[in-house]
Amino acid sequence: MAADPLALDKVVDLVLECMCSALTATAEAVDGQPGCPCLACKVPGSLTTWTCDPEPLPGQDCAPGQLAVRVARLFPSTTFPGQDLGADGCAPSTIVAEIVVLLLRCMPVVSDQETDCLPTCDQLAAAARVQHIDMLTIFRAATCCVPFAPTLGGRKRRRVAISSHRAVGPEERCVGSELTLLVDLGNPCGCDPDLPTPDPSV
Repeated sequence: MAADPLALDKVVDLVLECMCSALTATAEAVDGQPGCPCLACKVPGSLTTWTCDPEPLPGQDCAPGQLAVRVARLFPSTTFPGQDLGADGCAPSTIVAEIVVLLLRCMPVVSDQETDCLPTCDQLAAAARVQHIDMLTIFRAATCCVPFAPTLGGRKRRRVAISSHRAVGPEERCVGSELTLLVDLGNPCGCDPDLPTPDPSV
């Protein structure tokens, strides 16, 4: 079976769809929780410009903020998700994609722009609540949606591992979280599409 040159791009699209769908579902279940941001896209490069705008246009079913999904790096692995520096890239190694999910929301602003007063404790607590709900939603989407979404190469389940998930900000009036997800893209040469999947209960 020939290697799919679009495999990485398809996985990034899938991760973005999983995250946005999960954020939308959580917003429908939790009063006051914003859903998937209007600015939700895959982005190139190693850095993401921080913004928590724009506000949704009339009629748009989305929220302020930013959801950006990018590829940080690729590496070979014979013992997923570990990196194998001695792998030859074909037998029996697989390509692992390190994908970064950045979700940002706007911090509360002071009511009087002419003073240097900080937001109130209630405002900060409300922003923290949104962040906490977002982080758990993103984490669960990574573990419950990405592995079981439509698979590549006929495999029943995609191997994924969360490398890290940390709170970020405030910066540029934005606060949120950054999740780093390791995704098995399969064998780069198409030699063995049926790589074994470890039993998570072991």
